[in-house]
Amino acid sequence: MFDEPGLRYAHQAMRTTFEFFFPGPDTSRYQGIAEDCANEVAEIELAISPYQEGSDIQRLNIAAGSGEWVRIGWPTLTLLRMCHSLFLETSGTFAPFDGLRTMRLSGKVLDPITNHLVQQASLRVNVDVQPIEFHPDGPMARLATTTLIDLGAIGKGWALDKCAEMAFDVGVDRAFFHAGGSSMIAIGENWPVSIPGLREDVSLSNTSLSVSRRVNPDAGGVHIATSAQSGDSTDIVARVIGPSCAITDALSTAAISG
Repeated sequence: MFDEPGLRYAHQAMRTTFEFFFPGPDTSRYQGIAEDCANEVAEIELAISPYQEGSDIQRLNIAAGSGEWVRIGWPTLTLLRMCHSLFLETSGTFAPFDGLRTMRLSGKVLDPITNHLVQQASLRVNVDVQPIEFHPDGPMARLATTTLIDLGAIGKGWALDKCAEMAFDVGVDRAFFHAGGSSMIAIGENWPVSIPGLREDVSLSNTSLSVSRRVNPDAGGVHIATSAQSGDSTDIVARVIGPSCAITDALSTAAISG
């Protein structure tokens, strides 16, 4: 993404490529923190991916509608509380609890467990209920009958936030992290970025940027499922800049999902 010398560390996770870039000639200085960031992303994926067997999110999805409280990790609980707040604040246009629709329309190849959940959920009758409840006494949650969680619109940003916090805590004052080129965090001043799909250049300083696109030609068609008809091929591109990549990911998705 940048021509200047430095350490570029790539890691495959969440069906995309995370890259951690630390500029400067002393690349060995950053090798350890880059590896720590990659491990953090891997741990987050194991906890929040609906496609990972035994993950917090998959176990919640399996128990949806059963009335059973599912014990989850505190980080997952924090993320789900953020998701619920954003869901309410955007009047449901940010829809991580509508995995039934987004998983069906996204074109992703689903693992057998998730595919079974989607097929079973498609037979359910939609009702006007709160999608998720949080237990008052511990890290537990339960889902309503019609709910399946899909954190594809916020998971990468959440992971990048955690990586940036780790880098900051060990004294990194300049670095650039991104996931697939659409979710990114700039540590330090004046990082020039060209925004794909918008023909726009911005300079980022200690902030995050997320870009969402309705139609992704590189992925062969629909990239984000909206409330429009699934056959609607109208392209929409939105970008959001803010202090948290999880929030900018969520809001850029909401901006084109109404």
